[in-house]
Amino acid sequence: IFGAIHALRCYWWERRSGAMNEARRLGEIALARNHGDPRPLLILGILQKWSGNFATALHLFERALASNPACATAYANLGSVHLLCGDPERAMPLLKTAEALSPFDPELFWIYGQIATAAYIAGEYDEALRHAANSLSLQSRYALPALISVNCHLARGNREMAAHAREHLGLANSRMIEHALALMPFEQPRHSEKLRAGIGELSALGIA
Repeated sequence: IFGAIHALRCYWWERRSGAMNEARRLGEIALARNHGDPRPLLILGILQKWSGNFATALHLFERALASNPACATAYANLGSVHLLCGDPERAMPLLKTAEALSPFDPELFWIYGQIATAAYIAGEYDEALRHAANSLSLQSRYALPALISVNCHLARGNREMAAHAREHLGLANSRMIEHALALMPFEQPRHSEKLRAGIGELSALGIA
């Protein structure tokens, strides 16, 4: 199981070649050995989510939650799937349940980033900015909340603040941005396109 977790993280942070296949292989082995362990279900569900297979991902996360009803990671990923399917209202309570269940979770930065994205899509820019800031305070390498911050400020017409938020993207090259968006395979591509367009708008204005 730990090898599967390591491979999953290698793909998440580095997009290492073959990491998804290795995580899937080891996750399936771990599940075959212990059907009651929610961890391989979560790993396999995350891989399905990243591949855009949302129905399968939901089924796996629901199985994980049935195995451990207090599993914050299962709640968070269920919320993430609903978010990717364009339903932030359904995603938000699941994500906030995950936050409440595990307030010191080592991946709380990711949960905050998902909440920020859900709030942004719902047009709740204050909440989106607050959770994006919380996410970045815990993990400055996580590009998604920076993208959310940029687009929230642009939606309000504040280009200076948008440019400041963009600094959290580090090199802010297209590879980093595309990697962040690849881990958010929205069912409706317009959400990814809108997030990507914010960076393009700053560049076109000579601000970025």
